[in-house]
Amino acid sequence: MATAASRANESLFDRPSESERVRALVDSGGALRDLVDATSAAIYVKDLEGRYVLVNRRYEELTGLRREDVVGKTDIDLWPASFAAALRVNDLRVLDALAPLEFEEQGPDPNSAVTFLAFKFPLLDDDGVPYAIAGISTDITRRKIAEHRLRESEERFRVLAENAQDFIFRYRLKGQPGFDYVSPACEAITGYSVDELYGDPRLIFNLIEAMHVQMMRGEGRAGLRQAWEVEVARKDGSTIWVEQRLSLITDPSGDIEAVEGIARDVTTRKQVETQLAHQALHDALTGLPNRRLLIDRIGQALARSSREGSHVAVLLLDLDRFKLVNDSWGHSAGDTVLVEVADRLRNAVRGADTVARFGGDEFVVVREGVGGAWEAARFGERLVNAVAGSLPIGGEEVFVTASLGIAVGGEDDTAEALLRDADAAMYSAKERGRGRVELFDAEARIRAESRLVAEAALRRALERQEFVVLYQPIVSVGDGRIVGAEALVRWDVPGHDRVSPTDFIPLAEETGLIVPLGQWVLDEACDQLRRWKDAGLDLASLSVNVSARQLSAGDFSAAVSHALRRNDLSPSALSFEITESVLMEDVEFSIESLVGLKALGVRLAVDDFGTGYSSLAYLKRLPLDSLKVDRAFVDGLGTDPNDSAIVAAIVAMAGALGLSVTAEGVETERQRDELRLLGCRYAQGYLFARPLPADDFARLVAEQT
Repeated sequence: MATAASRANESLFDRPSESERVRALVDSGGALRDLVDATSAAIYVKDLEGRYVLVNRRYEELTGLRREDVVGKTDIDLWPASFAAALRVNDLRVLDALAPLEFEEQGPDPNSAVTFLAFKFPLLDDDGVPYAIAGISTDITRRKIAEHRLRESEERFRVLAENAQDFIFRYRLKGQPGFDYVSPACEAITGYSVDELYGDPRLIFNLIEAMHVQMMRGEGRAGLRQAWEVEVARKDGSTIWVEQRLSLITDPSGDIEAVEGIARDVTTRKQVETQLAHQALHDALTGLPNRRLLIDRIGQALARSSREGSHVAVLLLDLDRFKLVNDSWGHSAGDTVLVEVADRLRNAVRGADTVARFGGDEFVVVREGVGGAWEAARFGERLVNAVAGSLPIGGEEVFVTASLGIAVGGEDDTAEALLRDADAAMYSAKERGRGRVELFDAEARIRAESRLVAEAALRRALERQEFVVLYQPIVSVGDGRIVGAEALVRWDVPGHDRVSPTDFIPLAEETGLIVPLGQWVLDEACDQLRRWKDAGLDLASLSVNVSARQLSAGDFSAAVSHALRRNDLSPSALSFEITESVLMEDVEFSIESLVGLKALGVRLAVDDFGTGYSSLAYLKRLPLDSLKVDRAFVDGLGTDPNDSAIVAAIVAMAGALGLSVTAEGVETERQRDELRLLGCRYAQGYLFARPLPADDFARLVAEQT
C-alpha cells in the first residue's frame, strides 16, 4: 500500500491526472454544488498548485469573471502579479498549517478600498493528506469603512475631549471604583490635576452632589440626563457654579457600571443672572428696592401683620423743589442728591425696615409692628429731619427738604391702597407748606382725587382752548394815563363760572402744564399787540408773566424771539414778570436765564416784590428794568405807616438801581395819592380798571385820546 508521502510525490509527476482527480472529488456531489451556488459568500477550491477547480456563482458576481474562464487557471493567470502573489502566500500558509486560517485580503485594484474576509482551509482525503485548498470570502468593505470611521470618530472625540474647555469624565462604579477617564480641563475647573483624580476615587463626591448619588440609586435616574447647576468646591476651597450633565452606563441587568459626565464652569453666567435679578428688583442709581419689590415687601408685611395683629406704616417721602436742582445743575447733580437722600434714609431706619425708591424723587419706607398712627407720625418726623440738610452741589450749598405722607394699615388693606393713601397724604403736606409730615385721612384722599380730576380737566382745557387772555391797564400815577398793560390768563369752563388763576396756576406749575399754557399766553399776547399796532393803538409796553418751569425748559428765549419776529414787534414793547420767590430759589440760574432774555432786548420786571428774601447783592446782578410792589404793602397805604415806609424804601432803592416801580392792587384813591407822595410812578388795580378783553381794553385806551 502506498504511503501518503509517495502519493504526494506521485502527484508532482502526474499533475494533469491529479487535477482531474481533485475536480472529480469536488464535483462528486451535485446537491452540494447547488448549495454552494446559493450562498452569498464567494466560494472557491484550488488544487495544490493553485489551479481553480471550482468557483460558485457569487465568485463570478464579485470578480466579473465567468466560471469557465476561471477553472483550470491560477491567480497569476487572472490577476495582477502583486495581488496574485498575496493570495498564493495565504494559500501556502494554510497548507503549511494544515488548519483553517482567516485573512483580510484587499481587492486586485490597489486604489480601491474593497476588502474581503477570507476563511481558507485544506481539503484532506481519507488518509488526512491535503489535496486542495477551499476558501470562503465575504465582502467586508462596508464593515471596514465603518470601523475606519469609528476609529476616526473616536480620535476626533479624543482630540475634542483633550482640548475642550468642558470637563469630561467617566467614573467606574463596578469592581474597584475610580476614574476611567478625565479630560485635561479638570484642573482649570476643579483645581485637581488629572493624576490626582485618577489617584483618589473619593474626589468624585467633590463633583457630584449627594442628591445625584441618591438619584443614581433610586427611580430618578432619568432626571440625571437634564442639565443641573450645582455649586462645587475647588481644591483651593473656593466655590464655583458648574452646569453638569450625567449619563449612567448600565449592564444588561440594569446595574450601574459607570457614570459619564460633562461639566462646565458657569460661575460668570450665574453672577450675571444674579446681577440681572437684582437689577430687576432694585433701583440702578441708589441700589434700593424698586417699585416692584416694594409692593411685594408691603404685601408680605401685611400678611405678617394679619398673623401678629400689628400695623404696617407706609411712609412716602418726596423731595421739595427737586426739579430746580436738575434744571440748575443738571441731572448728574440731581442723581448725587438722590443717592445722598437714599443713604440718609438707610441710616435712619431699622434693619427690618424697607427703604425703596418709588420713582423720580419719591422714596417709600415700610415699617412693621407700628403701634398706631401717632407712632408712625413721630417716625415720619425723624425721617424728614434726617433727609433735611445741605449738600455741596456745583461749589454751592443746596438745602434739601422733603414732604412726607403716612398711611397706616393692617390685614384688610392692600399694598396699592396704602401707597395711594400715603401719596394723597404727601400731597397734602406739599399743599400745607412743604417740609412737613401729614397722616392720611379721608379728606386727603378727597383732595388727591380732586387734584387728579382738576389735572385732567386742565389738560382738556388746553386741548379745547378754553383759556382767554385779559389785559389790565398799567397807568401813570401822576395823570392816570394808560402806559401799558399786563396780560392775564383766565380759564372759562363752558357752562361754569370762570376759574380763578389762584386755583389752576399752582396746579399747572406742579404738573408742568404751565409750559404749554405759558407759551400759548405769550403767542396770544404778541398777536394781540400786533393787531393793536395795526389798528393804530401803539402800546408802550405789554407785560407777560413767566414761570420758573418756562425758563428751565431750555428753549424759552428762542420761543420769545420767534414770537417777536412773527409779529414784527420791537423787543422793548414786551416785558416779562418773574416772581421774587422764583428768582431767589436759584439765583445763579435766574441770572443766567434773564441775561439770555435781556439779550433779546425785552424788558424784565420782578413781580410781587417784597414777599421774598432778595438780597441787594443779588438784586444788583439781575438785568432788571422794574420792580412791582406786592399788593400786601399797598393795602395799608394811607392808613398803615409801616406799609408807607416799606413802599418808600422800595422806591428809593429802585431809584438808586435805576429801576422803575409799579404798585399792584391799587383799589382806592387814598392808596393812589399816597403812592404819588412816595414817588411811585406807575400803578395798576381795580381803581383804574379790572382785567379787560382785548376790545374793551382798546376802547378804554381810545377814550383817553
